[in-house]
Amino acid sequence: MKASDQPAVPSRGRRISGRAQNPASNDPYHSVEKMPDGTCCPDCGAVFSEGRWHWGECAALGPAQTCPACRRIREGAAGGILTLKGDFVRAKQQELLSLIHHQEELEKAEHALNRIMDIAVDDDGITVRTTDPRLVCRMGDALERAYEGALEIHHDEDGFFARVAWERA
Repeated sequence: MKASDQPAVPSRGRRISGRAQNPASNDPYHSVEKMPDGTCCPDCGAVFSEGRWHWGECAALGPAQTCPACRRIREGAAGGILTLKGDFVRAKQQELLSLIHHQEELEKAEHALNRIMDIAVDDDGITVRTTDPRLVCRMGDALERAYEGALEIHHDEDGFFARVAWERA
């Protein structure tokens, strides 16, 4: 059979894989409408420009709109939860908290929406809630690299929430 005799297969456009298949517009905390450049979050001061939120100077007369991270914080809707358990966690609590905060600072420098919402410390261990699922994964990976231990990462079907558990006896 010649190539010209083969039935035509309809083109499906550009092939994409992984997270790129799920556009950010499906995330309930990301705006469906494109905001104008210079939009400023009145809560944290992040600026929307060139299609993303970043840290910068807010224009005095520019439009104002709450960023997705501040909306998540206000509504208490975490994008990810990291739990640390074990005797090691109780013994090295301050060291582990320092590593967690360091990872947040590194991530937040490039991605203004990725932040820690809150940290709870109790007899069972440490629980960290963040605005973005990638941040808890980053923290979990850093804990595993630095201190070994057992790391489990679970993403929900939509990819907008991650639960990460790290434990070391």
